Amino acid sequence: MKKTFSKQLKNKIIITFQAVKFVYSKNKFYLILVFIGELLNALRILPYMYLLKTAVTMLTERPGFRTYILYIYLILLTILVLELANAVLNKLRSQQKMKLDFRIKDQMIEKTDSFDYYTLSTKEYYLLRAKAMEGYGQGCIEKNVSLVFSIVSNVILLAGIVFTISSLGFVLLLPICMTILVRVLSEYFDRSANYIRTTQISEINRKSNYFHQICEKIQYAKEIRVFHLEDRFDIKLKETSNEKMQIWKKYLRIFKYSSATHIIADIILQSAIYLILAYRVLVLKTITMGDFVFFFTAYQQIQSIMGNLALNHIKIFMNASYLDDFMKYWNFKSLKSVKQGKDELDYSENDDIIIEFHNVSFRYPNTEFDALSNINVQLKKGESYLIVGKNGAGKSTFVKLLCRLYSPTTGSITLNGKNILEYDRDAYLSMLSVLFQDYKILNLTIADNISSMEPTIQQNVFDNAVSDADIIDKIQLLPGKERTPYGKAFDGSGIEFSGGEAQKVMIAKTLYKKAPLKIFDEPTSGLDAVSEYKIYENIKRSSKNGILIYITHRLSTGVSSDNILVFSRGKISETGNHRQLMNLKGTYASLFESQAALYAGRV
Repeated sequence: MKKTFSKQLKNKIIITFQAVKFVYSKNKFYLILVFIGELLNALRILPYMYLLKTAVTMLTERPGFRTYILYIYLILLTILVLELANAVLNKLRSQQKMKLDFRIKDQMIEKTDSFDYYTLSTKEYYLLRAKAMEGYGQGCIEKNVSLVFSIVSNVILLAGIVFTISSLGFVLLLPICMTILVRVLSEYFDRSANYIRTTQISEINRKSNYFHQICEKIQYAKEIRVFHLEDRFDIKLKETSNEKMQIWKKYLRIFKYSSATHIIADIILQSAIYLILAYRVLVLKTITMGDFVFFFTAYQQIQSIMGNLALNHIKIFMNASYLDDFMKYWNFKSLKSVKQGKDELDYSENDDIIIEFHNVSFRYPNTEFDALSNINVQLKKGESYLIVGKNGAGKSTFVKLLCRLYSPTTGSITLNGKNILEYDRDAYLSMLSVLFQDYKILNLTIADNISSMEPTIQQNVFDNAVSDADIIDKIQLLPGKERTPYGKAFDGSGIEFSGGEAQKVMIAKTLYKKAPLKIFDEPTSGLDAVSEYKIYENIKRSSKNGILIYITHRLSTGVSSDNILVFSRGKISETGNHRQLMNLKGTYASLFESQAALYAGRV
C-alpha cells in the first residue's frame, strides 16, 4: 500500500504541475495574478499580528497618546492598502479567469473538431471525454493551480513567523517544532485515510451520480417507466450506497488516529507554551506582554497554516484524479491517421461524375470482422441507386465511407479516377448533401435548419426544397413562417414537429444544398406510403442531374430506381434494376414479395 500510495502521490504531483504549465501556456497573466493573490492573502495576517503586539506593548509601557495613535494609524493604513490591493487583484483575477475559460472552451471545441469520425465513434474516446468534462466542470484546473500557490504562500508565511519567533529566544522554537512534527505525523494518518477516500469513494460517487442522473432526467423517464426499471435502479443505488458506507467506515477507523493525535498534541503543546511564556514574562521578565500576545497569536496562526497545508494537500490529491482525466483528453491523439488531401476540386454542372469503389473493405475499431468486404461498385451521374439489406449489412458504413467520415481499411474510393482522400476535405464534402438516419434538428429557426445557417437564404431554392419535401404548407401556417424557432430551449414560443414533419424538414435541408451527390438514409421511415412515394418522386426529379443514393427498408421505391444494390453481411450480393432482380428470384425478390404480401394483407 505504501508503494502504491507513493507512486500515486508522485503522479498527482506531476499532474498538478502539468496543470500549472497548461494554464501558463493559455494565460500567463492569470497565473501571475493567482500567485500574487495567494501570497498577499497569506501575508496580510502579519500586519494584524504586529498591530496587536504594538498595541499591547505600548499600553503597558504608557507612551504618549499622540505617539500611540500615530503608530496604530500607520499599521492600519498598511492593512487598508493591503486590503485594497487584494480587492483589485481579485477583480483582475476574475476577469482573467473568464478569459482563460473562454480560451480553453474554444480550444476544446477545436480539438473535438480535429478528430476524425473513426476516433469519435470509439468507446475509448467517449469515456475519456466524459471524464474530462466532469473534471473541467468542477474547475479542477483553476482549483489546483490556486492550491499550489496557496501552499507556497503558506510555507513562506510559516518561515517568516518562525524566523520572527526565533528573535524572541530559541527556547520558544521548541514547541513550534513539536507542533510541526505532530502535524507531519498526523498527516501520515490523513494520507492513509484519504488514499482510501480518493481512490475508492471517488469512483463510487461517479457511479452513484450517474444512476441519480438517469432517474432524475426527463429524457430517460419514458424508458424507465415502460420497461419498469424503477426498482432495478433503486437496487443499484442501494448497492452503491452500501459499498460507499463500508469504505467510509474503513476511512473513519484510520482517521480517528489522526484526530486523537491532534487532540493530545494540542493539549500538551499548549500547556507547555503557557508555562514557558508565563515564566519568561513573570519571572525572568525577558519578554514583554506584547511579545507574549504576539507569540500566542503566532502559535495559533501556525496551527492554522499547518491545517491549511494538510487540507490543501488533500484537495490537490482529490482534484488531481479529475485533472488526470482532463490532461489525458487534452493530450489525446486520433486513433487513426487519416490522409487529408489538398487538391482542389473543380466542378461545374455539365461535368461528368463517376465515383468508384475499388476492392474496399472496412473494419470498425475493436472488432474482429469487416463491416464491408471487397466492395466494387460504380456510381454515375444521372442515375439513382437504391441500397437495401438487413440491419448490420453495411449500408450506413458504405455511406460513411463516401462522406470521408471513415477511410477504407483496404482498397480505395475514387472520384473521376482520383482517390477522394487526395482532394481537399471541404472541397470534396461540398459535392455531397446527406440526410443521416440519426438526424438532429437544431434549436434554431426553421430557415436556419434548412439552409445550414446561411447568412442570406436563397429564397427560390428554399421554396423548391420545402415544396419537394412536402412541408411548405406546414411552414406557411407557422406564426413566423420559416423564421419560427424550433424547440423551446431558447424561446418559449418555439414549435415542435411530429416525427414525420421533422423528417420532411431534414429532407428539405438535404435538397437545399446544391450538391451533385445526394444521399438519403431512411428518410421516410416516419411517413405514410403515399407521402413517401410523392417525396421520393420529387427527390428523384430534383436530383436527375446528379447521383442519388437512397437507403430504405421499404422496397416500393425500388420499382422506379435505376439501380439496386443489395447488401448482405458486408458484401454486395445482388445488383440490377427492379425487373432484373425480381427475375433473379434472390434476396431482393424475396424481401419485395414479403413486403408486398404485408401491404396486400395476405400475411
